[in-house]
This record gives sequence, structure tokens and C-alpha cells, in this order.
Amino acid sequence: TATKWATDANALVCTVVMPDGVDALQTSDLYPTYYNSVVPTVDMQIAKGGYRLANVSPYR
Repeated sequence: TATKWATDANALVCTVVMPDGVDALQTSDLYPTYYNSVVPTVDMQIAKGGYRLANVSPYR
């Protein structure tokens, strides 16, 4: 369900996207260290989105 998907994605905010809080993202360089650390998570979230979309598509 959409609620489960949102909960799954929201859990990543504190652990992956902003583990050191908003201030850390606003006051530091995002590339390359931060960028490289989140790429695997972003890739997985995109893959999940594709899978979920395909699963609800009327063309499957």
C-alpha cells in the first residue's frame, strides 16, 4: 500500500538522507562523500518504485 511505501521511504530520512541532521546538509559539501554514501539507497528506491508501478499497472 502507499502508506507502507511512504513509511519505508521515511525511515531512510533519519538513517541515510539526514543522519547528522538538516544543519549538516546545509553547511557542508555534498559531493563526493555524502553523494557517494546515498547513491545505493537512491538506486534501490528507484528500483522499488519501478517494481511497485509495474505491479499496479493495468498493462501487466
